[in-house]
Amino acid sequence: MRLDRIAGSAGVTLVEFLIATSIMAFVALGVAGMFPAAFRSVVVGGQVSKATALGQEMIDMIRNEPFDSLISRYNGFNTNSLGVTCPLADVDKGDSKKKWKCDLLADTAQTGGHGLPAAYGTVSVTAPMTDLLQVRVTVLWDAGGSRSVNLVTYVSRTE
Repeated sequence: MRLDRIAGSAGVTLVEFLIATSIMAFVALGVAGMFPAAFRSVVVGGQVSKATALGQEMIDMIRNEPFDSLISRYNGFNTNSLGVTCPLADVDKGDSKKKWKCDLLADTAQTGGHGLPAAYGTVSVTAPMTDLLQVRVTVLWDAGGSRSVNLVTYVSRTE
């Protein structure tokens, strides 16, 4: 093997290698910086979906109640004013208000995917017409209820 052939062969120098490595490191740091923001977006999106499902759960429970008792039973309801120890005892499992509070505050909100952190819910029921009620369910969570989801539905007298 001749020496002039080795000197003329294609390859990269140490300087070229260091420049290429620096560029790749800079790009990799930029991409890695996007992961925390993306993770936060996924978490918040999951919480919004969970809050919507929990609000819909309360609406479904309200629709199963007698029409004439809805205003007196649910208007102005706030789960913060309800003293409940979760999980519910067998005696309390039929009470929709207590069940909803425990579902909102599930012990495994962060680790098991149930409930929401520092969650509470409110319900208001108004009667825009004689045989029609407007039900507004709000689910609030995070510190001081900084995040919320509102659901509005109408319930009509079917009798």
